Amino acid sequence: MEKDLTQTFIEALWDIFRLRSMSRLGEFLQGETLILAYLDDHREKAVHPSELSKNLGMTKPRVTAAVSALSAKGCVLSKQCENDGRMVELYLTEKGSELIREKREKIHAYFTRFVKKMEAADILELTRLIGLSVEMMKDEEM
Repeated sequence: MEKDLTQTFIEALWDIFRLRSMSRLGEFLQGETLILAYLDDHREKAVHPSELSKNLGMTKPRVTAAVSALSAKGCVLSKQCENDGRMVELYLTEKGSELIREKREKIHAYFTRFVKKMEAADILELTRLIGLSVEMMKDEEM
């Protein structure tokens, strides 16, 4: 019975991950978009690449590559730290702010449509189960 439940659970997760919308959500939760979102959420202060690496779970080389690409696109401004010339400070530009705002609006619109199709009690239960799953998976990372 346990193996059947495990297989059923895995198949349900695969069904979710194969959805095109989940692919788009995945893009939002990694790489350049994730960095833009972090910078947008922390725009009151300078952000250092090491902070991005630590808080976003990205390697330092990946952060460097993504920040370089975002800088080339005009979405992120990199400045040498005045107090410590070895450090770099990152800031979100107006272009970067607009881009992340548009992406967040699309994600919000998608999930608003999703939520409207379900009963409130079902959404609350799904949210509870996702939270429970996250807590359990923290201890069981692959």
